[in-house]
Amino acid sequence: MRVEVRDPRSLSRGELGDLYELFQTAFEAEREGFEQDLREKHKILTVKSEGSLDAFTSLRLYRPEPGVRVFFSGDTFVSPQARIGHRLPSLWAQYVFAEVASEGTGRDYWLLFCSGYRTYRILPTFFLSYVPTRDSDQPTELQRLRDLWASELFGGRFSNGVVKPRWATPLHCPEPPKRLQNDSTVRFFFESNPGYRDGDELVCLVPLEEGNLTPAGRRLVSRGVAIS
Repeated sequence: MRVEVRDPRSLSRGELGDLYELFQTAFEAEREGFEQDLREKHKILTVKSEGSLDAFTSLRLYRPEPGVRVFFSGDTFVSPQARIGHRLPSLWAQYVFAEVASEGTGRDYWLLFCSGYRTYRILPTFFLSYVPTRDSDQPTELQRLRDLWASELFGGRFSNGVVKPRWATPLHCPEPPKRLQNDSTVRFFFESNPGYRDGDELVCLVPLEEGNLTPAGRRLVSRGVAIS
């Protein structure tokens, strides 16, 4: 397995084409929107095995006020084989938490956009506190920050916790398998994002603190992955 962190501007036209073709295997996406999403990001993280691309995601760093950093992800793809062992989440976690440690502001967050239930299920697996969640029936400071920053970034396209992307990328297969249809986390995602079939994205916010990691999250961050 080979993992890389690069500037998206360094990608060749051929590499962009490979990323787009892979993304299209799971999502409906226009090439123009896909490339625009990449241009707006600061880093792209990729996972390859035996020379083939298995997974990728992009990252942007947003500084809404002094001493506060908000990381948010762009278009993301994870192949079935890359889901084994959480290869991409492990790469993402190690890179982001290293960045958090390097500056040490103590006010770092992940703004996550979930168009599918699989992405939302990452949160309870690896984090203790995040929004939105079924357990939070009253507005919280974390939710206020989520709403403030999403409104600043997306204006009128953000409403009721959901953003309607400028370039929607609906999943080809947005429904869960039968074994997950009654899963409470999956049901909450569908209730919170009724437009998921059209590519609407539930906006989530997570404090990036080691004390906010579950045991699985701590293992993810500490896992040794060679990044080039």
